[in-house]
Amino acid sequence: MAKAMVSTSIGAEGLPVKNGEHLLMADDPASFTESTLRLLPSDLKKNMEAIAAREGRGMGQVCEAFLRAGSEGYKKEGPKFLRRFFGRQKLTP
Repeated sequence: MAKAMVSTSIGAEGLPVKNGEHLLMADDPASFTESTLRLLPSDLKKNMEAIAAREGRGMGQVCEAFLRAGSEGYKKEGPKFLRRFFGRQKLTP
């Protein structure tokens, strides 16, 4: 089963992989966030954008908080999970 992956170049060092073919490589926080967002399902991304806009936060902050929590809750509950998670989660300013 294929998995979507984002790694730093150091994390992929020595592996027989090509950026953009086997995984996305990003070496700074902004490009890592951008690469991660490219891989998200459109419904999840749309919900995260709505949360970012509502809270006046950047997508990087919302994405980081979501990745820390994991995506299992979203798989089970969808947008309800996001409302519950971000309703109680303090994002870093």
